Formats: sequence, structure tokens, C-alpha cells
Amino acid sequence: MMWLLAAVSLAVVAFLFVVLGGGSDTDQIARTDVVGESPDASDGAADDSADEDGPGANPFLEPFEPDSVAVDATSIWVSDSACGVVVRIDKATEEVVGAVDVGISASGVAVAAGSVWVGTRDESTVTRIDPARMQVAGLVAVPGAPLGLTAVGNDVWATDSRMGEVYRIDATRGALEDTVQVGDRPHSVAIGASTVWVTNSGDDTVSMISVATGRATEVQAGWSPLHVVLGAGSAWVTDSGDGAVRRLDQNTGATEAVIGVGVWPHALAYAGGYVWVGTETGSFWRIDPSTNEATRVADAEFTSIDTAVDGNDIWIADDSGGTVVKFDASAGEVESVVDLNEFGDCETFLDEANEPPPPNISA
Repeated sequence: MMWLLAAVSLAVVAFLFVVLGGGSDTDQIARTDVVGESPDASDGAADDSADEDGPGANPFLEPFEPDSVAVDATSIWVSDSACGVVVRIDKATEEVVGAVDVGISASGVAVAAGSVWVGTRDESTVTRIDPARMQVAGLVAVPGAPLGLTAVGNDVWATDSRMGEVYRIDATRGALEDTVQVGDRPHSVAIGASTVWVTNSGDDTVSMISVATGRATEVQAGWSPLHVVLGAGSAWVTDSGDGAVRRLDQNTGATEAVIGVGVWPHALAYAGGYVWVGTETGSFWRIDPSTNEATRVADAEFTSIDTAVDGNDIWIADDSGGTVVKFDASAGEVESVVDLNEFGDCETFLDEANEPPPPNISA
């Protein structure tokens, strides 16, 4: 009798399991797909991969995602948000010659006062790298999540996408000097003689900060402005949601022109007398400031997340391709490509980057 009761009980449990949806493999897969779906998938474009990486993200899922780029006299410095490193590329040989591990939340990078600076969002710090020793040399604590970095002279400016603030860091002292409240989700910053320009992707504005008073004034700038660059007497902003670049009056911030380019423009550069803009969908455009006309550049297909200008050369962080592109602005064409994918994956790359240098056999 006991065995019969046990059999009946098992049958009842099995019946309830099926009726209540307890578990086919198909159900489990469907739920996983829903949970794993990107919250921004419906809008057709990403704001910036640097904004979305959260604590605990697996740095080995995406091999390489160059996020930001900066230049000095001898090197190209690239922050990689997937590997959590700052990569050093020799400007003469265009080869990777080293890397510094700064954590998986690496974002904007800049060069000032003989050091390399990188935002580390999840740690709420701006990290200082000693380029001579290729080691972390210090940290500057900030209240939120530093995202975009720009350096002018001995000042490093950093946007804080979480707190809606912009910070000025004294690079000689390694200390936070000023904090200015701006708009929602500030993204990038450009420094002029009298005005600091900040794009606020969360409320569709650009903040104009007076260098003299430190006060910020917001002006409308389309839909989800991301990058800003100064050139030809104007401020140029990627109006990313509208697929355009906005030209703003450098004194008032008023829109002077709206220039259509490809879908979801992101990074900007001013070089060779032209404004250059790259999109997240793989196109690259040249804007003539004298006519406000945009022309698509042939044979230039890469995802443009950030740029750094070095004379007539524009170095471009291509996050979806895992490459750093060198673009010749005078010739209007791609000159070369540094492919980080040749290292295979982040783990292999970090192992090799952290190996001690070979002995100097010539000594």
C-alpha cells in the first residue's frame, strides 16, 4: 500500500509541475532571452558602451572594445572598456608596446602633465598612469562615474554621467579642483578660451560653462547629443538621435545649422580645416565649414566612438571592430589600422602585457 501512495504522490507532483509551467527546456530558454535583452535594443542604437558596463561584467566576453583615444609626442593611448586596460601604441611603428590594467570600467583617456589619465567609472576614480614605468601612479576620487576626459595644459576635465557634473582636476597635483553641475548624463567636453562645452545626452542639451565665472548655461542641441568639438569659429555637436551634426554659435550657443549625416553619429574631430564625424553604424563623413555640406568618405567603414587629433592625423577608436584607425585628414583616406584582435582575447593579452621585459643582452 505504501508503494501505491508514493506512486500517486509522484504522479500528482509531476502533473502540477507541468500545469504550473515548471519546466521545459524551451521555457527556460525563453525566460533567459527576455532577461538578457538589452533595455536599449528598441531604439536601434547604443549611447556609449562605456555607460552600460556595470560592476561584475565579464571582461572576457567581448575581446576588445576601444573606448577612448589620446595622443602624446610618441604614443597613442587607448582605453579598452572590455579588457579594462589602457593600451600604448608606438606612434612610429604603430605597434602595441604595452598596457596597464586599470579595471573593467575603463572609459575616457587623456594626457596631461606628463601622465596619462583614465576614468574608471565603477570605482569612482580618475586613474593616473606613469608612462615611464607603465604603472598606476595614483587615483583621484570623484563622487560618481567619470566618463569622458579632455585635457588642456595641466587641467583634466571629466564628465560624470551618474552625478550630472563636470570635474576639473589639477594634473600637476593630482587633486580635484572644481565641480560644476551641468545637465543629465553629461558625455563629452571641449575646452575653449572662454567657454567649456559639455554635451548632456540625457536631457538633449549642451552646457556652456563660463571660464570666468564657472557658471553653466544650458542650450538645446537636438536629440541625445554625444560629442562636441571646436573649430572654424563654432562648436560642433553630434545630434545623435537625429542623425545630424549641429553647428552652434560659439558665443550664444544658438544653432546655426543642422547637417544630416549617417545614422547615430558619435565621434567628432576638427583637422585639416574640416569637421570629421563618424557614426556607430560604420560611416565616416567630412563637413566643409564654408558650406555646411557633408560628404561621405569612401572606403572608410568603422564604428567611431572617440577620436584624437595629431596634426593632420586622426586616430579613431573603433569599438565594434576592436581596432584603432589612423585617418589622414589631408588626403581624406584611411592610412592604417592597428588591430587589437591579433592578441586573441583579453586574458591572453593581459598575460603578455604583464610579463616582465626581456633582459638587455646588449649590456
